[in-house]
Amino acid sequence: MQSIVADTTPLNYLVLIQATDILPELYRTVLIPPAVKAELAHPNTPAVVRAWISQPHAWLEVVRLKRPVDSALEHLDAGEREAISLASELQAILLLMDERDGVTIARHRGLKVVGTLAALDLAAAMDSLICNHVRPAARDHVPVTGSPHGEHARAGCRAQETSRRPTIAGRVDKARSGYNKGTIRSDLRL
Repeated sequence: MQSIVADTTPLNYLVLIQATDILPELYRTVLIPPAVKAELAHPNTPAVVRAWISQPHAWLEVVRLKRPVDSALEHLDAGEREAISLASELQAILLLMDERDGVTIARHRGLKVVGTLAALDLAAAMDSLICNHVRPAARDHVPVTGSPHGEHARAGCRAQETSRRPTIAGRVDKARSGYNKGTIRSDLRL
């Protein structure tokens, strides 16, 4: 079965900016392990995220692991451990994950990994209509982390007005970020 697996953080951010609808548009079905569902339902998670995960979504499936989590992943949080394990177990075609340590480990295990901004960028490039409803919410919920992506994401679709090809992330200093539009977009295509 070809599938994509998601970790907690991308789902959390997509809920906060009201853009979860891009996932079924891009991937049809998204699989999550039980630990990701538990993290999204945790009392410290924003109420809107807890409400979102408590409602059934036809395109989101919780899948239990068949094998125990590899002990080499113990330094990661539970959601990352289970997401990497599930993606490996199912031979997922893509893992949606943002945390650097988890991404590095997943790639070393041969998994194809993309983050939240890459998924948003692909959706915008595919002429999705998400930009209109993401812009107001993104300013309030996307943190500026020192990365060039954070500031662009907080700005919402500000760069769209001056760009011939709309992107959610805006323009990125390619030399500083290592952003490679062709690679990221080709990784996201199924």
